[in-house]
Amino acid sequence: MRYLIIGADAAGLSAASQIRRKDKEGEIIVLEMDKWVSYGLCGLPYYLSGEVKNIEDLVSVPKEKFEKTRNVEIKLFHKAVKIDRERKIVVAERTDTGEIVEVPYDKLIITTGAEPIRPKAIKGVDLEGVYTLHSLDEGVVIRNELESDRVKNVVLVGAGYVNLEVAEGIVKYGKNVIVVEMLDRIMKNFDTDVSSMVKEHLEANGIKFALSSPVEEIKGENGRVKSVVAGGKEFEADLVLLSVGVKPRNELAIDAGLELNPDGGIKVDCEMKTNDPDIFAAGDCISVKNLITGKPMYVPLGDIANKTGLVAGDVAAGGSFKFPGVIGTQSTELFGMIVAKTGLSEEEAKAEGFNVGSVLIKANNAAHYMPNHKPIWIKLVFEKPSGRILGAQAVGPERTERVNAIAAMAITQGMRIQDLLFVDFDYTPRLSPVWEPIQQACRVALKQLP
Repeated sequence: MRYLIIGADAAGLSAASQIRRKDKEGEIIVLEMDKWVSYGLCGLPYYLSGEVKNIEDLVSVPKEKFEKTRNVEIKLFHKAVKIDRERKIVVAERTDTGEIVEVPYDKLIITTGAEPIRPKAIKGVDLEGVYTLHSLDEGVVIRNELESDRVKNVVLVGAGYVNLEVAEGIVKYGKNVIVVEMLDRIMKNFDTDVSSMVKEHLEANGIKFALSSPVEEIKGENGRVKSVVAGGKEFEADLVLLSVGVKPRNELAIDAGLELNPDGGIKVDCEMKTNDPDIFAAGDCISVKNLITGKPMYVPLGDIANKTGLVAGDVAAGGSFKFPGVIGTQSTELFGMIVAKTGLSEEEAKAEGFNVGSVLIKANNAAHYMPNHKPIWIKLVFEKPSGRILGAQAVGPERTERVNAIAAMAITQGMRIQDLLFVDFDYTPRLSPVWEPIQQACRVALKQLP
C-alpha cells in the first residue's frame, strides 16, 4: 500500500505517524512545498518577543529524524499542483528546479493547511515592511526588523489572538504599537463585556487601539511602508502586520472535484473521508462539526490539526478512529492575564437561535483569606429553560485555564447548569475557594431557570 500525504506540518505528519503505527510495511511519502516540516506557527509571536530564542526551536521533529524513526520519505520543495483522481496520481512541481513529477498513490491525505488573508482591495498591502506572519522565514525577517533601529512605529491590523500576542512582544522592544480594528471591539469571538476587560488591561500595558477603523490605504515611500490610513486617521508605520484571518488552501480540492463546506473548508466526515473514498483531508484545510450547533466550523488550530491528522492516518491504514467534532476552545495569556473561551458566546448563541441566558460573575482563585487569592471573571452562557451549557469565557491571572477546561468538558458532555453544580471538584484554601469558581457562576445562573 502506498500512502501519499500533501503537507508536512501538524496534520500531515500526525497522519504519517499513525499510518506507520498501523501499517509497518506500507510506503509513506509526504510532499512539502517548503523547507520546514513539523513546525509550530502558534509559537511565532513568542519567537518575535525573544521568549523563544531560535526559530529552529519551533520545529517539533527535524526532517531527518522523522524519516529515520518513522520510515517515511519526505520530499521537500515539492508543491502539489494537481490531483488526478482517475489515474490516482498527484502532479507536483519542484519549487527548487521547476521539474514536474508524478507521484502515484493508493490512499491520499490532503493537509494543505491555511493561508493568510491579504486584502488586495487595500492599496499598499504589497509594500516592503507589510507582513502576515504565516511562515517561519517571515518570522525571522520580522524579528530582525524589530531588533533594528529602523522600526519605531508598528501598526497591527486586526485585534484577534495573534496580533494581541504579537503586540505584547513588540512593546517589550520599546516600540510604539497601535492595533487597528474594523469592528467596535477586540477579540470578536468574545462578548463585549468580557473583551472590554482585556482591552483595558492591554491599554494599561502600553497598547493603543483604534477601533471601528477599517483600513483604507497603506501608504509608502520608495517602496517601503510609511503609514496606515484607517477610520479616517493616518498612523505612522515602519512595520505593519496584517492579521485579519486565514482561509483554507483548497485549490487542489476544488480542481479535483472534492466537495467543500460553505466556509471553504474541504468537506469530510468523522473519519476524515472526502467524497472520494481513497482521499482524506485533515488540518487547517477542512471544516469540522461544531458539537453545539451541529454545523460545519472552520477551526484552524494546531491541536485540531494534530487530532484530525491522527484520525485520517488511522482510517487510511484500516483503523476505526472517529473525530466527534469541536466546540472552539481557545486561550491565551497577555501581560499576565489569561483570556479563555469555549463554546458559544452570548452573541453567537443568540445568532444560532437559542433562547439564551447568561451570567457574569467575579470570583476568587483561592480562599478569600489567603494572601495569594486573585480575582477571576467568568461569563457562563446557557440555554433556557433546559440549563444546557452553551459557552464560557474567563479572564484572570491564574487558574483561568482550569475554568475553561471544566467548561469545555461540560459542554462536550452536554451537561446542564444543574449537573455541573454538584460535580465533586477539589478544595483546598491555597488553590481554590470552597465553591469552584465556575460552580459559583452556576449558582447565579440557576436563578434564571425554573
